[in-house]
Amino acid sequence: MPIIQALAHFLDDNDIADLGVDLFIDQMNDSPAATMMIAAKISPAPDYYLDTQTFDFEVWCRDPQSKEAVNRLETVHKLLHRYHHVLLGDYYIYFIGATGNIEPYAKDISGRSLHKIDFTAVYRDTRSIS
Repeated sequence: MPIIQALAHFLDDNDIADLGVDLFIDQMNDSPAATMMIAAKISPAPDYYLDTQTFDFEVWCRDPQSKEAVNRLETVHKLLHRYHHVLLGDYYIYFIGATGNIEPYAKDISGRSLHKIDFTAVYRDTRSIS
C-alpha cells in the first residue's frame, strides 16, 4: 500500500472522514457535497545516504459552509501536525508537519467552499532493505 493510502486510512481510523464515502485519494468526487481529498504533491527524491523519504501532500475539504470546511481541516491539522515516531502501516513516520496554514480557494461550480492545507512527511518504508 502506498503511503498516501496509509495516510488516508489513518484519517479514516481517526474519524475524520470515511474513505471511499467522503474521503478520496487524488480526486474529489462531486458527491457528497461535504467531502475531503488527500492528494500527493511533487516530493523530493529519496535521501541518497539515509533510508528516508519525504512525501509532500495536501488535504482538501469542500463544504457548502466555509466554516465547516475550516473546522474539518483544523481537526486534520491537530491530528497530523507534529505527528512523529510512529508506525503507520508499513511506514515508520519520523515526522509530519504542516507547511502552511489553511488556505481558502474559490468556490466550486456548485457554490461550495474549497479549503486546503499542505503537509510534509519524513518516513521510512519498513519493507525496504538497505
